[in-house]
Amino acid sequence: MLRHIREFEVKTSIKTMYKRWSKEMMNDSQNIVKIDMKQWFENLIMTIIVRMLFGKEHDLGGGKRARKAIRKTFKLFGTFIIADFIPSLRWLDIGGYEKEMKENAKETDCILEKWLVEHKRKISCGELKNEDEKDFMDIMLSLFEGARDEDLPGFDADTIIKSTCLAMLAGGTDSTVVALTWTISLLLNNPHVMQKALEELDIQVGRNTLVNEYSSTIQLVEDSTGSDRLVRTPLYKPERFLTTHKEVDIKGNHFELIPFGAGRRLCPGISSALVLLLLTLANVLHAFEITRPSDESIDMT
Repeated sequence: MLRHIREFEVKTSIKTMYKRWSKEMMNDSQNIVKIDMKQWFENLIMTIIVRMLFGKEHDLGGGKRARKAIRKTFKLFGTFIIADFIPSLRWLDIGGYEKEMKENAKETDCILEKWLVEHKRKISCGELKNEDEKDFMDIMLSLFEGARDEDLPGFDADTIIKSTCLAMLAGGTDSTVVALTWTISLLLNNPHVMQKALEELDIQVGRNTLVNEYSSTIQLVEDSTGSDRLVRTPLYKPERFLTTHKEVDIKGNHFELIPFGAGRRLCPGISSALVLLLLTLANVLHAFEITRPSDESIDMT
């Protein structure tokens, strides 16, 4: 249902990168442009997930504001706060992090509340013509339509919808960006694996054809994004998942490899994540010749 969003945003980002390359080529004869791939992945994935959840395009309707708030949330997640280890010091709020968290929480809630009101208005005015126009928040609203207070004891429907959407946004963004960043780094550090991936793309897709979700499955690239990055073996050899380890499943059935969890804690976005990882990585490798900025290997520590 949301395939068109993923394909459109990936192709738009690829075109933007190409335009930047073309522009810089006019002023530089080296035929090389340096790109912060982590930042590029972050902008792309955030844009896609925001559109899938809320239907917001690019920086319209508070999308840019939401990305800023989410980035700040991730930054605060990774901040060392002494009160977490010595609770008696919490009242001091050393560094002002608790105050910053509360302010960021209010900002995020304000954005989500605005989007929720907009979605309710569209539904009440009958602006949604068909199912393809619905985003995740629309579906959540339809599920809670007509719900009574006794059906949700101690909970508010709007709060549940906002918190669920926020969890999907936070959970789907950082993990996907990290996976893509690690994968491209491992491929760059292992040129022979990169070459195999490029050959697979040429065979399965063709050099004159764009990659889309209906393209033939590229097993080598898929396994390197979904599996090998989490198995810290001495050698980067993703092709083993086509031979000696082909029975290993990453969807919680083999406990030696559980990147998405297992059982009741299994990630609900596993299918979407795998499609997005494959689509993004395949398009980047297919459209550009990616190299390291220097002869030194990328530091993976």
